[in-house]
Amino acid sequence: KAEEVLKEALPEKFHPAVPEVSVYLVESVGNSTRIDYGTGHELSFIMFLTCLFKIGALTKEDSIATVNKIFQRYLSLCRTTTNDIQDGTRR
Repeated sequence: KAEEVLKEALPEKFHPAVPEVSVYLVESVGNSTRIDYGTGHELSFIMFLTCLFKIGALTKEDSIATVNKIFQRYLSLCRTTTNDIQDGTRR
C-alpha cells in the first residue's frame, strides 16, 4: 500500500526509488505486531525524508517546510494515534 501511495504522490521519474523509500515510510509508523512508538520510528521518518531529498523529490528550498510542516504533522499524527491507543487500552 505504501508503494501505491508514493507512486500516486510522486512524479513518475521518482518511481524507481519507491520500493526502497517506502520501507522507511512503513517503518516510521510501526507495525501490527508491536504497539509502541519511539525514536526509532522518528528516525525512520527522517530517513524517509532524507531519501526524498536524495532522489530530488524534495529540494533545498523545501528544507524549512519539511521540518516546520511535514515533520511536525508526522509528530502530531503519532502523538494523536498513541494517545488514542492508550485511551482504548485504559477502558
